[in-house]
Amino acid sequence: MADTNTPADVLVALAEDASPNVRRALARRHPAPPEALRALVRDVDWKVRDALAENNGCPPDALLELIDDPRWSVRASVPFNPRADDRVRAAVLRSADETLRYLLVYARSLDSASRAVMAADPSPKVRGAVAQSTEDPDLLDALIDWVRLTVHDRTGALVTDGGPWETRPHLRDWRRDAKTLTWLSPTEVRTETYPSMTAEAWEVQASHTWL
Repeated sequence: MADTNTPADVLVALAEDASPNVRRALARRHPAPPEALRALVRDVDWKVRDALAENNGCPPDALLELIDDPRWSVRASVPFNPRADDRVRAAVLRSADETLRYLLVYARSLDSASRAVMAADPSPKVRGAVAQSTEDPDLLDALIDWVRLTVHDRTGALVTDGGPWETRPHLRDWRRDAKTLTWLSPTEVRTETYPSMTAEAWEVQASHTWL
């Protein structure tokens, strides 16, 4: 347990100590004056920053800066820090780091609003993590991609189509069927993914969809 009697100005001064071991010890200290921890955000020693990102007493504004740390292990600790507040989560959601957004899915502090944003994330990896970690029926519905498959002959005419499916169909089986249907002529198999299974979304006749 840290000595709570150590004056704050002494701890702030230790953030500039020449020894990285001293600065690492300070980065792990909890409780510690916020100003002492903030002084370590850009420490030249990545192990200091690593310890800081894992410190449960790290100020949220320091965590915000650590999101863009050049060291992956430092960034990866930020979503799991209990001091990661709404501002920190919002910054992670905006991050270009796909894996960092993926890790946020598994943070215990993740709120329903953030989870809903992640359900629309451009990364299949992130959306897949949301699907695996939620039982919210509305979110699961939003995560479904409906797939339509069409088979065209060598003239471009539609030979057959199928769908909608919630998961990608077995294209190998469809190619076998297409080969039979078109009398061994060259064929083209296309898959189209839609966020909805309605005829309006597919731009086809209503008889080609469920709704």
